[in-house]
Amino acid sequence: MLTPGKLNVVFTTDFVSFKVELHNSGSSRDTHVAVKVAISRGAQGGPITTTETLGSLSPGETETVTFAHLGKVPFAMESSLRVEVSGGHGPIKVYPVVFTSPD
Repeated sequence: MLTPGKLNVVFTTDFVSFKVELHNSGSSRDTHVAVKVAISRGAQGGPITTTETLGSLSPGETETVTFAHLGKVPFAMESSLRVEVSGGHGPIKVYPVVFTSPD
């Protein structure tokens, strides 16, 4: 689990994957909820971005969205992972991260 505001060390191979857990704490059903992740790469080019969409999320329900094979991330340099959920369903979260090899 990543912590906002604290440098997070992420052990990974060439292609990183993340899971984002969403919980509907409201009283109505949400439909077409889009979750976007962006990983900054500094001088290595623009960010790695991808979006996944849930069909619906009922009140009290929790769903996990998996982002797999996001591409080559910058190793051994501080970058950031940004998570944004459409429709104002919670704040945008930004996590400072450093990717490193598990070896």
